Amino acid sequence: MSLCEPHVPLLRTRRSRRVVWTEAEALVRPGRQSLLQGSDTLARASNRLEQGHRSLVETEELGNDVLASLQRQRQQMKNTQCVACCR
Repeated sequence: MSLCEPHVPLLRTRRSRRVVWTEAEALVRPGRQSLLQGSDTLARASNRLEQGHRSLVETEELGNDVLASLQRQRQQMKNTQCVACCR
């Protein structure tokens, strides 16, 4: 007996309703479990993406700081060269 078949005559007793409900639960449970697992997987993936994004932003900031420092050092070296040449 499947849930697609008409159950009108069977639903007249509490026991029959309980049987139908139990059958329905048995059919729904695997789908529910699959959805919960999918939600967990999605949450873990979202956390990894957030961590990756934070790491990317930190790396970008560090790279910008290094570039700025190198530009200052280059300018200092040019200034030192000019002072040495002019003497």
